[in-house]
Amino acid sequence: ALLLLPVLGLHAFRRQQRNVGLPLMLAGLLWVSRDREIVAMIASVGLARLLGKRLSAIESDRWSNARILVVLSCVFALCFVQRAGISGGLDLNSLDWAAGSFGDRNVPGWWVASAVIWKYVLGAGLVCLALLGELPERIAQLLMTGLLVLFLCRTAVLFTIILASQGSFWTSMRVFGDLPFSLIGAVAAGALWPLLSARASELNLPPATATPSVSA
Repeated sequence: ALLLLPVLGLHAFRRQQRNVGLPLMLAGLLWVSRDREIVAMIASVGLARLLGKRLSAIESDRWSNARILVVLSCVFALCFVQRAGISGGLDLNSLDWAAGSFGDRNVPGWWVASAVIWKYVLGAGLVCLALLGELPERIAQLLMTGLLVLFLCRTAVLFTIILASQGSFWTSMRVFGDLPFSLIGAVAAGALWPLLSARASELNLPPATATPSVSA
């Protein structure tokens, strides 16, 4: 169920069955989630879906560069707030170190680590699909590319802070608390980019290699 439900959800999403795909992916995510994390997940995905529905009425040629940047910021902010809601904080010690164990104390560490990573990748992916899935395919592909670049740039900035902090304990603690999630966001965006590209190809749309024309 941990893998099968999200895979079925992605397949349904690719077939334009969003009302089936998103619940399937969310159901797969709940298998590795604590009860208190469900509220943050449903709230973030619900807000993303509402925003996507609101923006879906805007035609592709009416998307200005400013609007793209605003929506890109909203997606990034939703991913960040969801991460804080799931963890219950910004530090690594607030992670769910029993994810995927289902109460078994003899579960190997690699399985728990994989379940934790899977939880955050799937959560960020759900936010992206819930919002971008409602938009025109060319715009969604362009925004996903921008999100991937944004997470990679954040990762590079955090690495630079580590090098510049010269061994500062508190700076290192804060950076190490944020760095894994920047990488996870980049993985989620990179994994979903081919899906949006394939969907655009099936609809015979040109690739998103340039920004749309700026409208007034």
